[in-house]
Amino acid sequence: MAGLQTYSYLFTLTKSRTRCLIPECEDTSAPDEFSPPWILEAVPRTGDSFDNCHRFPTINMSQMSASCAEILFDKKASVQCQEYVYEQKNSAYFEFNLACDDFRPYLVGSARILGMMISLPIKGFVADRWGRRLAHSQTASTWLGLGH
Repeated sequence: MAGLQTYSYLFTLTKSRTRCLIPECEDTSAPDEFSPPWILEAVPRTGDSFDNCHRFPTINMSQMSASCAEILFDKKASVQCQEYVYEQKNSAYFEFNLACDDFRPYLVGSARILGMMISLPIKGFVADRWGRRLAHSQTASTWLGLGH
């Protein structure tokens, strides 16, 4: 069980594919689809897909149309996305808006390991003093005044 608990964050923080929200081309409150037909007009291509974190800047708003034409965007430059659309909305990446954040997801695992390093000696002391049953119970932290 300890091994499963240690690595459970790897499954809850599975990275979801993202793309930039393109307000010039879609409804900002509820984008219709993750990969619309016009996406490569607004977002740089990477390999056989599109860039998850960058988009082309808008240059020609006067030519605005429902089709999201290529002439709206400057294809010689790219900018960081301000908002994102997620392929899967049932992930921690969506909940905490971690789309192109490289270091924060790893802080979850690091904080958990640090918490274990601090709590295990305390748990050992409680087990020696009052018994293993109390040390392993869910109410031990409340009993010791460490709970909510």
